[in-house]
Amino acid sequence: MKAKWFEGMKAEDLPGDMAMIAEMCGMEVAILLSEKLPKQAVYIRPMDSVLEKKRKEYVLANFKGNNHAELALVVGVAKRTIYRWLDEKKEDDRQNSLFAS
Repeated sequence: MKAKWFEGMKAEDLPGDMAMIAEMCGMEVAILLSEKLPKQAVYIRPMDSVLEKKRKEYVLANFKGNNHAELALVVGVAKRTIYRWLDEKKEDDRQNSLFAS
């Protein structure tokens, strides 16, 4: 957006859920959604499974043998989760090697 014609507007000036969006994401995001998706009902689905998959992929790609704690902090999970994901990967690799023979 070029001109911020909405400066001075407050979240409480907006109707319904748009006020919550402006408060949580900023007025610019609320206005942009209103312009791009006018008169649309939007259901925002939880993305837990997608985010966990991406976290796990990141951990497996960046594991260096001794950086469990660092990875746990980066992706925002418990260190135990890192160990579980690594164990699952080992088990998958072991199973795959059995079938490859």
